[in-house]
Amino acid sequence: MKLGHSTQPYQIARFILLVVFLFGAVVFHTAACARAKTVPASGVEKPAKSERTLDAKALIKERCVQCHGTFRITAARFLPIPAAPLVDRMIKHGAKLNDQERAAVIEYLAW
Repeated sequence: MKLGHSTQPYQIARFILLVVFLFGAVVFHTAACARAKTVPASGVEKPAKSERTLDAKALIKERCVQCHGTFRITAARFLPIPAAPLVDRMIKHGAKLNDQERAAVIEYLAW
């Protein structure tokens, strides 16, 4: 004689959660790969990050981390808002970025 509840409903629920998690992971990975491989309408691919003249990550560490923690800046990359207004607002608050540096930071934050 069994005591307590049957474990089958819990096993089914765990299986469904696993399937949903795996499906979400595949969708997220596919979207990230598709976003990374986009080519502009001009047909010319952007240079690889290592080929860029400005290192946006170094710029951010040098100029932004003074007021904001690294976590806050990294989290800004995942906000559903454009990066340009954020960077422009920080420039108005005193961030020292020229036009090329501004463009590099915006591109980095928008990934």
